[in-house]
Amino acid sequence: MFDVGVSPVQRRHVIYVSGYDPRGAQGYFDLFRRTCQRFERLWPVSARLKPIEIASEDFAHWGVALYGPNWRTVTHCDFLRLETCIRSDMEKPTGWQVLRGLGWIGADLLSGAMFRIFAASWRFALHLLYFQSLLLTWVAARLARSQTGRNWIAVRDMEIAATVMGVPVARTKLYAFAISSFYCGIAGALWAFCYLGTVEPAGFDLAHSFEVLFIIILGGLGSIRGAFFGAALMVVFPLLLSRFANSVLTTALDPGQQENIQKIVFGSLIIVFLIVEPRGLASLCKSFERRLRQWPFRG
Repeated sequence: MFDVGVSPVQRRHVIYVSGYDPRGAQGYFDLFRRTCQRFERLWPVSARLKPIEIASEDFAHWGVALYGPNWRTVTHCDFLRLETCIRSDMEKPTGWQVLRGLGWIGADLLSGAMFRIFAASWRFALHLLYFQSLLLTWVAARLARSQTGRNWIAVRDMEIAATVMGVPVARTKLYAFAISSFYCGIAGALWAFCYLGTVEPAGFDLAHSFEVLFIIILGGLGSIRGAFFGAALMVVFPLLLSRFANSVLTTALDPGQQENIQKIVFGSLIIVFLIVEPRGLASLCKSFERRLRQWPFRG
């Protein structure tokens, strides 16, 4: 028998939001006490739980000491209620929330926090990227439906006609370059820190630029949904083609020939889309949805 001593005190913060989980500080303390009792029955340890101390309506704390044959651990648990802070943030206007979210995304990328999150837990990082992608997609959709988005479409279709209609062409182009640079910067940072794991010139070669261009052409120009369709096609189709070649044509094709076939197929698809449907997969999806709505009423 020997005594290791008391390990460093660990602080655990329990965040409580009223209405979502209406336990309160006393409810969480009772749950913690039952868990300690169950833990004592399963393992050869003894738990000494200190009584709860409720300092205010939003803060409480308690302590627990675990004893084993040759070790001892003391833990201090803090209960923090964030209902007031969350309600005050939710009452602020939507524009302020969006700007705060964009600032949070930029801070994570510039400080390298996103890279550290991926290195620690890639599953949590994927969930984080999911919400960031939703926020950026929502901002892009709102811009596309706003006056700025309509100005972009007018300048893209015919600059002279847009000038005659009173559209500020120079300012519209400046907005287009600034906002697109912002999105490209975020995409490049995510590509470097989260996918490649480093920043080097080889990660941003000409082939990758052409791949992004193919995504836009296949998905559909000027379509937010088409960008997702094109990216899915560029990512999923090579995997399916590689699986098909490995399962059916095991000995007929080597990896170099498979890569050349992928390039030929992608080039053919781009030519077909430019000739048959220049607006890409997004336009095909809209046509399919329109025909699907009209199908039950056709004579």
